[in-house]
Amino acid sequence: MTTPQALRKRWKIAVAVVVVFAVMGWMVGLPAYQRHQAIQGIERAGGEIHREDRTSSWFARLIRLNWRGQIVGVTFFRAGKKYNSRGLQHIPSLPTIEWVILNDSLSNGEGLEYLNDTDVKTLQIGDSLIDDNGLKHARGLKGLEALLLDDTEITDDGLAHLSGLTNLVSLSLDWTKISNDGLEHLTSLTNLRSLSLTGTRISDDGLKHLRGLTNLTRLTLVDTNVSDDGVEKLQESLRSCTILH
Repeated sequence: MTTPQALRKRWKIAVAVVVVFAVMGWMVGLPAYQRHQAIQGIERAGGEIHREDRTSSWFARLIRLNWRGQIVGVTFFRAGKKYNSRGLQHIPSLPTIEWVILNDSLSNGEGLEYLNDTDVKTLQIGDSLIDDNGLKHARGLKGLEALLLDDTEITDDGLAHLSGLTNLVSLSLDWTKISNDGLEHLTSLTNLRSLSLTGTRISDDGLKHLRGLTNLTRLTLVDTNVSDDGVEKLQESLRSCTILH
């Protein structure tokens, strides 16, 4: 015969089990709901989610609710009139995102501040509407490692916003409006390994600002006003760098 004490004990155990499962369900369900809402918000703003299968087994995929792969990137490529900078505010809800591509979009830089507290390592905003004023929204992306700004309205003044992005390893400024004066803002980016300045207005006079970037392994100076003599002198400071001219 079951005693009242035993019944109470069983009841407490049952309640505890229910509470544990409820908490586990909340811990799994809430992030999943937040991810779903974030994905919808990005897609409404003209974005596309990109996934990668980084799990090693079907069991790992099952317990992570990750059958479709881990979300690693977002593109707004040719989003046209659908593009809305508010779509970027959903990216912090997707903590596995590593890269964001805004190439050929209507992005003017607004909304980039939403990426400040994320693990985004690569940002591409080529052939977009971003200018010096818009680039100020990117100055808080301290963890950024690769930045592409090709074919934009960026000038020397805009490069001042990049001086604090000291984790940058790759920077591309092809066909922007920068000149010799702007290169001074890059002197703090000593971790750079790749720098592309194709089609810019720089000349030999500006190369002095690049001499301290001794970690460079690739420098592109095609279609600039830099001379062969200028390249030769710069090469003396950047001995491990391949300079394309």
